Amino acid sequence: NVITVTLQSTIDLSSIMSASITISQLSGLSQAGSQITMQDVGGGKPISGLMCVGTTPYRAGWDQTELQMVLTVCAGATMLHSTDYVFFFTITNPGSDQTSPAIQVGAHSTMTVIPDSLMDKPHAL
Repeated sequence: NVITVTLQSTIDLSSIMSASITISQLSGLSQAGSQITMQDVGGGKPISGLMCVGTTPYRAGWDQTELQMVLTVCAGATMLHSTDYVFFFTITNPGSDQTSPAIQVGAHSTMTVIPDSLMDKPHAL
């Protein structure tokens, strides 16, 4: 399945602040490896060159044990506040039916913490 995400922060998040965003409670997601590839979607500011794993752009870290994605701001980049960043990624559904999980998003940096909160799911089934 293709999952489309729109992120918007209330503050600037930059690499200088060691900023990252965590999308958690992704129960049932089966993802091979430790990274998820993200792709830009029209209708928002591109995520290209903004989120990296190490120096590789368009990537989010994946932790299968914690069932979470970690999006880390690339070196020299800044996620601007009040700006929609839209991207998608592809996942594999579990082998059995499940209800849509209560997915949470939060952010942290050396200067601030944005506590986890429930993500809006306007088209969840």
